[in-house]
Amino acid sequence: QNIGNGRIAMDCAVVPTRHAGYSLITTTDFFYPLVEDPYDQGKIGCANVLSDLYAMGVTECDTVLMILACSTEMTSDERDVVTELMIRGFDDQ
Repeated sequence: QNIGNGRIAMDCAVVPTRHAGYSLITTTDFFYPLVEDPYDQGKIGCANVLSDLYAMGVTECDTVLMILACSTEMTSDERDVVTELMIRGFDDQ
Protein backbone atom coordinates (compact mmCIF):
# COMPACT_ATOMS: atom_id res chain seq x y z
CA GLN A 1 0.00 0.00 0.00
CA ASN A 2 1.50 3.32 -1.04
CA ILE A 3 0.45 6.13 1.26
CA GLY A 4 3.70 8.02 1.15
CA ASN A 5 5.17 10.01 -1.69
CA GLY A 6 5.85 12.78 0.82
CA ARG A 7 2.38 14.28 0.76
CA ILE A 8 1.99 17.36 2.91
CA ALA A 9 -1.23 19.27 3.62
CA MET A 10 -2.11 22.23 5.82
CA ASP A 11 -2.23 20.24 9.07
CA CYS A 12 -0.88 16.79 8.24
CA ALA A 13 1.89 15.00 6.40
CA VAL A 14 2.83 11.51 5.24
CA VAL A 15 6.60 11.07 4.97
CA PRO A 16 8.20 7.77 3.89
CA THR A 17 10.92 6.54 6.24
CA ARG A 18 14.11 4.69 5.38
CA HIS A 19 12.39 1.47 6.44
CA ALA A 20 10.52 -0.11 3.54
CA GLY A 21 6.74 0.03 3.92
CA TYR A 22 6.77 2.45 6.86
CA SER A 23 5.77 6.10 6.87
CA LEU A 24 5.79 8.79 9.51
CA ILE A 25 2.35 10.36 9.63
CA THR A 26 1.59 13.54 11.50
CA THR A 27 -1.55 15.56 11.99
CA THR A 28 -2.04 18.43 14.40
CA ASP A 29 -5.27 20.13 15.32
CA PHE A 30 -6.06 22.70 17.97
CA PHE A 31 -9.62 23.30 18.94
CA TYR A 32 -11.59 24.70 21.79
CA PRO A 33 -14.53 22.97 23.47
CA LEU A 34 -17.33 22.46 20.96
CA VAL A 35 -19.71 20.77 23.39
CA GLU A 36 -20.32 20.81 27.14
CA ASP A 37 -19.55 17.11 27.70
CA PRO A 38 -15.79 16.33 27.89
CA TYR A 39 -16.47 12.71 26.87
CA ASP A 40 -18.19 13.88 23.68
CA GLN A 41 -15.37 16.36 23.07
CA GLY A 42 -12.91 13.47 23.20
CA LYS A 43 -14.97 11.55 20.64
CA ILE A 44 -15.08 14.62 18.39
CA GLY A 45 -11.30 15.01 18.67
CA CYS A 46 -10.72 11.38 17.73
CA ALA A 47 -13.08 11.59 14.75
CA ASN A 48 -11.20 14.67 13.57
CA VAL A 49 -7.82 12.93 13.79
CA LEU A 50 -9.08 9.80 12.03
CA SER A 51 -10.71 11.81 9.24
CA ASP A 52 -7.44 13.71 8.66
CA LEU A 53 -5.53 10.43 8.43
CA TYR A 54 -8.09 8.85 6.12
CA ALA A 55 -8.02 11.93 3.87
CA MET A 56 -4.27 11.36 3.49
CA GLY A 57 -4.85 7.75 2.46
CA VAL A 58 -3.96 6.18 5.81
CA THR A 59 -6.02 3.09 6.62
CA GLU A 60 -3.93 1.73 9.52
CA CYS A 61 -2.42 3.53 12.50
CA ASP A 62 -0.39 1.99 15.31
CA THR A 63 0.00 4.91 17.71
CA VAL A 64 -1.67 8.23 18.44
CA LEU A 65 -0.14 10.91 20.65
CA MET A 66 -2.71 13.19 22.27
CA ILE A 67 -1.60 16.52 23.66
CA LEU A 68 -4.34 17.77 25.94
CA ALA A 69 -4.55 21.03 27.85
CA CYS A 70 -7.14 22.35 30.28
CA SER A 71 -7.92 25.80 31.55
CA THR A 72 -5.85 27.03 34.45
CA GLU A 73 -9.11 28.46 35.82
CA MET A 74 -10.25 24.91 36.63
CA THR A 75 -9.46 23.36 39.97
CA SER A 76 -7.09 20.42 40.04
CA ASP A 77 -10.03 18.07 40.70
CA GLU A 78 -11.98 19.51 37.76
CA ARG A 79 -8.98 19.06 35.45
CA ASP A 80 -8.59 15.45 36.60
CA VAL A 81 -12.24 14.68 35.81
CA VAL A 82 -12.30 16.52 32.48
CA THR A 83 -9.05 15.04 31.15
CA GLU A 84 -10.06 11.51 32.12
CA LEU A 85 -13.42 11.90 30.35
CA MET A 86 -11.84 13.39 27.23
CA ILE A 87 -9.30 10.60 27.00
CA ARG A 88 -12.01 7.97 27.52
CA GLY A 89 -14.14 9.56 24.78
CA PHE A 90 -11.13 9.59 22.45
CA ASP A 91 -10.34 5.95 23.20
CA ASP A 92 -13.96 4.83 22.79
CA GLN A 93 -14.40 6.43 19.36
